[in-house]
Amino acid sequence: MKDFDEIYNKLNNDEDSELHIAWEEANKEKQKIEKILIIECILVNFCFLIIFLKIEISLVSTLMFLLLINIVIFLIFIAIINSTKKQRRLKSLYKNTVIKTIINNFYDNAEYLPNQQMPEYIYKQLNYEYYNRYKSDDYIKAQIDKKYNFEMAEILTEEEEKYTNSDGRTETRITKKFYGLFSKIEIDKSINAELKIVENGKMFLNKNRLKMDSSEFEKYFDVQTSNKIIGMQILTADIMEELVNFEREMKIRYDIYIKNNEIYLRFHTGPMFEMKRKKDQIINKEVTYKYFTILKFTYNVAQNIINAINNVQI
Repeated sequence: MKDFDEIYNKLNNDEDSELHIAWEEANKEKQKIEKILIIECILVNFCFLIIFLKIEISLVSTLMFLLLINIVIFLIFIAIINSTKKQRRLKSLYKNTVIKTIINNFYDNAEYLPNQQMPEYIYKQLNYEYYNRYKSDDYIKAQIDKKYNFEMAEILTEEEEKYTNSDGRTETRITKKFYGLFSKIEIDKSINAELKIVENGKMFLNKNRLKMDSSEFEKYFDVQTSNKIIGMQILTADIMEELVNFEREMKIRYDIYIKNNEIYLRFHTGPMFEMKRKKDQIINKEVTYKYFTILKFTYNVAQNIINAINNVQI
């Protein structure tokens, strides 16, 4: 298993790779489009400025209008950049080169399907929240230690509802419920119980809340379990420390749900595994490190929980 710098340096310094070639082509195209839009922006601003001065519109109104025009031009530029064939190819290569390499670094027999969604029934059976809109992509199917089935995907759940506004008109409101990474690990031993680890404050009055020995752990998490003895055996000091360290470093909300022989993790990250361009970096190091760390954490915590479960006396 390689560390982040080893993977990053190898991918970033391979000047003959498809990713590097695609980045050079996309960058040249981006610079060309930028020049055209800058010229257009200058001409449009100049024309409107002359017109407004002639018809004696106030300076404040003129500046506000020109600001609006520049925002529109900027949005057009973003839309053009994101829609060109070269830009789409670059983003696809990032996923199929960088993200795929990171996945293969941790998981066995991995299959990465960026454009495929995780079947909804896998997420829905946990009853995390009410929703009526489901989207998913970046579906990963793999194994841990060539033995335990692992699935992960980016998931977005929303609630769409109709309501009547103050004018008596029917409008639609869409509320985001969850947006991030969701993973499932299936193991060969059941704890015959349920264990939930959620952010602190979610289960303050829950009668099944498990009081932990670590005050530091309880600053970040609440624990609910149907079997307190098994819960204490699984949440060892090492596992609690790992959960706290990840929360501190990444500042990402997440929860863990163990149900019989299945382990589920959710990370409230928003969109994942997307290429975020940086002017002087072919591979955005900061963003890619975030992806690497989440996949590493998922792998490590899954392994540690599996080991703890195997040592539990059922």
